[in-house]
Amino acid sequence: CVVKHSYLAGEKDLVSSCLEDVGRCDAYFLVVGLRYGFIPPDSASNPDRLSITELEFRKAQEVGIPCLVFINLNPCSLSRKSSLTH
Repeated sequence: CVVKHSYLAGEKDLVSSCLEDVGRCDAYFLVVGLRYGFIPPDSASNPDRLSITELEFRKAQEVGIPCLVFINLNPCSLSRKSSLTH
């Protein structure tokens, strides 16, 4: 599976593109951090107003892709400044 580092303006619908990418993966790795993440504003493709990450995770579960979830149990170890710049 190829991971895109960014989705550029002009590509097809962001939600569809991300979910298609997840559907082609052999495994889904989720790293839970300090923020919920970007919520696509398009009510047609995201009526429940979920983050891209949550939509991807749900897609991986739906199609039976193994999911490995990593949770930072000490979120204070990351500064807000650090989480915004990486």
